[in-house]
Amino acid sequence: MAAKMPTPLHSHSHALHTLAQNIVLEIATVCNQPPTEIALTTPLSEFGLHSMTVTRLHSKLKHKFGFRAPRTALFGDGVTPVWIAGMILGDRDEDAHAAAAMNDLQINDTYRPKSVQCQ
Repeated sequence: MAAKMPTPLHSHSHALHTLAQNIVLEIATVCNQPPTEIALTTPLSEFGLHSMTVTRLHSKLKHKFGFRAPRTALFGDGVTPVWIAGMILGDRDEDAHAAAAMNDLQINDTYRPKSVQCQ
């Protein structure tokens, strides 16, 4: 029996999830935090980022993943690793991406750190 080919939506959701996980690793590096403390849906605003940290994170995202949004976009409300991944993949509807990533891949991402601060 031939293996079932993934649907384009599933493939896209998998790419989104994988990219979001890699973005979490970059955030963890910049914030000097373990990646396990950062959920895919944790807003960056919860990290207490200051302008120098945002500049470092923006530079990493730009060079490693081709993130083209302005640095100030990272200060916005609701900016999460999934949202950033959607922007990099060229899709602007972050709610649809979050829903697809959560539903299609059945991500158990309910862990919310009590207080994660960049150091």
